[in-house]
Order: sequence, then C-alpha cells, then structure tokens
Amino acid sequence: MESNKSSLLNKLTVVVPTYCRQKYILRQLNYWEKLPVKLIILDGSPKALAIENLQNLRKNFHYIHSPTSIENRLVESLDYVSSEFVVLLSDDEFFLPSALESCVLFLEENIEYSCCKGQAIGFDIKSHQFLGRPVYPNLLNYSIESDNPTQRAHDHMLNYEIASLWSVQRLIVYSACVKAVSHFFPYSSAGIVEMQFSLVTAFHGKVKVINELMWLRSFENSNIWWSEGNVHLKKWWCEKSYSDEHQNFLSSIVFALSFVNLKSINVSDVKKAFLAYVGYCDDRVSILKVFNNLFNKLFKILLPNYLLLFLTKKLNLSGKQVLEFQSFDEVSKNIMTKGVKIDFRQLEIIKKCIVNFHEN
Repeated sequence: MESNKSSLLNKLTVVVPTYCRQKYILRQLNYWEKLPVKLIILDGSPKALAIENLQNLRKNFHYIHSPTSIENRLVESLDYVSSEFVVLLSDDEFFLPSALESCVLFLEENIEYSCCKGQAIGFDIKSHQFLGRPVYPNLLNYSIESDNPTQRAHDHMLNYEIASLWSVQRLIVYSACVKAVSHFFPYSSAGIVEMQFSLVTAFHGKVKVINELMWLRSFENSNIWWSEGNVHLKKWWCEKSYSDEHQNFLSSIVFALSFVNLKSINVSDVKKAFLAYVGYCDDRVSILKVFNNLFNKLFKILLPNYLLLFLTKKLNLSGKQVLEFQSFDEVSKNIMTKGVKIDFRQLEIIKKCIVNFHEN
C-alpha cells in the first residue's frame, strides 16, 4: 500500500524538548519548514528565543518558552497536541520523513501496537567531515509481540532496547507516558524518564521497530537529560537510600496506566518488569564479577602495555563493543547490507542541513 506523504505526516506531531541550545532550535525550524508535520518546541532556557526568529512561524508550529523542568514542559505539550500520533525528538537530532510515514502507516494498520520506530545511525562533524557511527545494532528486527500486557512489559525489559523512547506513539500512549513522568519528580537518576516511557508503552501495546533508517543520533553535544551528579539507573535501584524514589517510580507507572484502561496492572507487575531490566542486584558481589576482576588484573600484570592495548581493542577483551566514527556513507552502506531501507534523497537533505549549520 503506497503512502500519501501529506496525509500521513499531517497526522504526526514532533515534540522537541530543548535547553540552552537555541541555535539548534533554529536548525530544527529550518529542517521541518517544508514538511507537513506539526512541531512543538519546548524551550526551558532562561531567556526566550529572539522574537525576530519567530515572526514567520508556521501556523502549526508552536514555540513554548517555559523555563521550568522537562517534566512540566512535557505536560504543557499536551495542550498543543491534537494529532493521532506523536514523536519526541532531541533538539540536535533528525528523523527521516519517509520512515516516519512508514511508522504512522504501520500503526494505522496494526491497532494492537502502541509505538513504531526505525533504525538509527550516529553522526558528528569533525574537521569539517560528516562522520557516522553504528548505534543500537540490536534494534534490527526488534519487536515485542506478546498479547499479555505483563508478559509483554517483562519481555521488553528483559531484552531491552531503546525502542519506545523517540518512537512514533499513539497520542493516548504519549499522554500516558507524560502522566507517568510528571506524577512524581525529580528523581536522582535521569534514566527514569526512559524507563517510564518504555514501561508504559509496553504495558499498553506491542512494540515494533521497522528495518528502515529513521533516526540520526547526534553526538554534537552532551545529553540535556543528564546533569552532573545523576546516578546510574542500576546503581540507583540498588541503593536503599532511594527507596522512596523507587516506590514513586513504580507508582507512577500504575497511575499512568489507569488512564488507558489498564487498571489491573499493579505495583508488583511493574516491579517484576523493571527487575527483568535490572537483573540480579544487591549488596553482594557476584562470582562472575570476582572472576572478571581477577582475570583483568592477571592480564595487566602478565602482559606488556602495548600488547594489552592491542588485545583489548582488537580482540575486544574488555567486553565492550568498540564503535568508532568513520565515513557516514560507509556506515549507511553497511546497515543496508543488513536489510535496512534508506531514503538517500532525504538523507542528503539532512546532511546538507547539518554541514551548513557547522560551516555558518
């Protein structure tokens, strides 16, 4: 079934939270100007964007200056969203319109799914070169298909990928996620927002990631969701000193789901799903961790530095995948060989927008 670009994108609102990166707001406005989406900019900066930059704003573009928390700004966005579908977007990142169309079409044809998302490539500009980097490789062919809400949430968190946040969502799902995020805050870990979106979305419906490039993930700036002093999510959960926050987090999901006719979901259901993500975590140190620490120490003692560096990087003995920036075109071609569809015409428009932004 062929999509009609105008009719599909007219059903979508793009919500962009931002803070103290107003030149990137202008880049967003410039990029979306010729596309028939609704756009909402949620600017929490102390000072508003200069009025001259807003004089020719399209009727369905809304710039909201509200120097308050991200949670409060997301709540404010609900006053401006009337479309059937919503997608969050970071202020320095991009979505390919063709993939957004595919996601909207998929959701229209599959009512049991709560969200749909495409594949991603990381990008940055270094020495005037547009570079790419593989990101989130496990999004390929990712889907959560169980018909049972508790099983579905458990499956999503057990095999977790960032498939819910930054996805095209039904308005009812986005609204419920915002209710969860704004019910109790702040938390000591910024990762809570992602978990709230992921859990609410998976409890509500099935999760789908299509094999089409949708998301260009920026490495131009630091993450505005994080700030110095934030606690890593798993460490946050293991620390008893945050027990009140733990309860608030679990309760926020139950509260949000009550608005989407899932009143049967309780705190215990949410906790089980979240524990599937956290895994085993308590004050004891696992035998595996002790073994890994001992193994690494022996390597450092027995091997010369140059050989240790070679083995760590080339053979990946560190246990972490080494993903380096390279030619963006090479990264694009590589994911195409894995069956990912790419609209290169639209991709070139985005690349030109980014390159011109850095040159000017």
